[in-house]
Amino acid sequence: MKWYEIVDVSELLALFMLGGIAALSAIKGDFGIANTVVGVIGGYMVKSVKGKG
Repeated sequence: MKWYEIVDVSELLALFMLGGIAALSAIKGDFGIANTVVGVIGGYMVKSVKGKG
């Protein structure tokens, strides 16, 4: 099973937007927001894979 079969397109768009926010925050030097967003994405991906796998 490929990763893109596990993740919905809407979920992928949301993760992409969160990734953009994290990248912009990191560029501005605000790593607190970036770390929080990365943690949320990581936890979400683990949860969704465990839930569907």
